[in-house]
Formats: sequence, structure tokens, C-alpha cells
Amino acid sequence: MKHVLAVMCLTLAVWATDTRAQSLQDRIDAVREQRQQDAQRPQAPPQDSPQIPLKMRKIIDEVFIDQTPARDVFSWWSTTTDIPLVINWDAMELEGIDPEQPITLDLKTVPARLLLDVLMSSASPDIELIYEATPWYVQVMTKHQANRHPVMRVYDVADMVMSVPNFNNAPRFDISSALSNTNSGGGGGGGSSELFTTDDSEDEDTQPTKVESGQNLADTIRQTIEPDIWQANGGQFSSVRYYEGRLIVNAPLYVHKQIGIPVVSANTSRLGHVLPASPNSTVGGTATSSSGKPFGKQKR
Repeated sequence: MKHVLAVMCLTLAVWATDTRAQSLQDRIDAVREQRQQDAQRPQAPPQDSPQIPLKMRKIIDEVFIDQTPARDVFSWWSTTTDIPLVINWDAMELEGIDPEQPITLDLKTVPARLLLDVLMSSASPDIELIYEATPWYVQVMTKHQANRHPVMRVYDVADMVMSVPNFNNAPRFDISSALSNTNSGGGGGGGSSELFTTDDSEDEDTQPTKVESGQNLADTIRQTIEPDIWQANGGQFSSVRYYEGRLIVNAPLYVHKQIGIPVVSANTSRLGHVLPASPNSTVGGTATSSSGKPFGKQKR
């Protein structure tokens, strides 16, 4: 009886081991098959693919705008270029910018980026407007609005503040003195023939230290790039300081662009109103004027 029970237990153990091994192998085969199917399936492009910089280069063949409100013109620009445009018109009105400001333009073969510059100037002749292009949208605002949302960036300027020694006491080559001493020695060979002389009377080099050079660089930025926005000059939000070979700049993006480093920021807290295409508006690239000129015909 004990022998029979032992054989049955051994049989069950072998069967269980085979079952587990078979299940594991089946799972491995299933994973391999799934990976092969995934590799053969075409990959969809990412939804947040940064296409905005390319779309900003799009050429619009002809633009004819006749006394059209600014709000509608910017909406048409967004529809024509396929670029989401963010404008907080309520904030614009608080700064004296009228969304109904009429715009009149007649242009040909103009890039979308340049056209946006012209539209901003036409919509607000007295208050300067700027735009910030991110990989996902373009936002139009005033400098005052941008100044309230500084972005911190760190710039490596170690090579710009490095002190290069000025060896002002290097030996001088004086061949006239050497020849004179040689001739005066005659055949006795007692003359001195020094070709190199040094002058220790000159003052030692007094170049600025790295810290002084870094502070001078920060001062230069404050004096030449938007002087009114810096806290050191009486501004409210922006600052720049030097620390161990780096400039720490807390300023709006349009200032960072002037410093020379392209930056991108997608701060969703700054979103205003996205301008969709207006189905009832005469603006949108399909209407024509009485003269027959196309409104916003874009190059395909």
C-alpha cells in the first residue's frame, strides 16, 4: 500500500511539474508572438510632435485684409497656418488693446512668422506685442504680461570670465646691446653678450577676478537687455546673478531669446483663449474682396 501511494505521489509531482513547465513555455511563446505583432504594426507619430517651428515657415501667397477686426484676423491666421493660437483678449483689453481694432493689409509671399509680426503691430500700434512659440502652440501677449511669468535658466559662462595672464615682464630681445658688448670685449672675450633682458619695474598685471568678470557680465545684461524689468534697476520680477562660473537668470522667455539661448516653455497656467476657426466669419482664406483679391491664399 505504501508503495502504491509513493508511486501516485511521484506521478502527481511529475505531472504538476510538466504542467507548470508547459504553462511557462506557453506564456513565453505568447509574449514573443505579441512582440512580433507589435514590431510589424505601423507606429503612429506622437501626438505632441513639435511641428510648430516648421509651420511658422509656411509661405502664404497672398494676404488681402480690408478693415477686418483684429480678433477675426488672428483667428484666420491660426486656421490658415494650422497653429493653435493663444490670446487672452480680456487681459489685452485691460491694457488698452481693442480686439475690434480694424486691420488692413495687402501682402504677397509672406512667411507665417513674419505675417504674425505684422498683425501684432497692426493690432496694437502703441503697445508692443510679442509671441512665444512652443512645440504645441503660439501665445501672443504684451511684454507686461510676459514679465509677470519669468522663467529661470542657468548659463555656463566659465569660458567668458576666465582670466588670461598677461606676461608683461617677459624677456626682451636686445641684439644691439649684445653686439655692442661683444665688440667692446675685443679679443679678450671678457665682454657680456646678453641677448635677453627683463624689466622688473613694470606694474604687475591687475586683471579682474572671475567673480568680478561674472558680476560685470551680469551688469552688462541688466544695462543692455530690457533695463526696466530687472529688480536691480527697479523692476519687479526679473533678476540675474553670477555664481561660480554660471549666470542664473530669472526672466521672461523673450529676454532669454535676446541673451542668445533658444528656450521653450509650456507653462499651462498662462493659457488664455484658444482661437478656433470661426465658421460664420468672412475671415478664413476663402472670402474675396470686391477687387477680386483672395483673402489669405496660402501656398500648398
